Amino acid sequence: MDPDASFSVSEDVRRHMSLLESGASEQGSWQERADAWREAHPDLARDWDRAWAGDLREGCGSPCPSSPPGNRSRRDRPARR
Repeated sequence: MDPDASFSVSEDVRRHMSLLESGASEQGSWQERADAWREAHPDLARDWDRAWAGDLREGCGSPCPSSPPGNRSRRDRPARR
C-alpha cells in the first residue's frame, strides 16, 4: 500500500468488485429476451416505445374534463350533507 494515498483499493478488490464483464453479459442476455418479446408482441412494443418517448397511446389524447375554479354551475355529483 502507498503510505501517501488517502484511500486505496487493492487490485484484487477492484477486480472482484468490477461489474463490467458480468454487466455486459447480462445486458446481452436481456437484449436477446427484449428482441424476442418485441418480435412476438409488436403492438405492445410500439406502445412501450411510445410511452418511453412521452407520447400517449392512440385514443388516450383527450384530457379529463375540467372546469375553471369557482365555476359552480356544473355539479358532477351531489353535495354531501
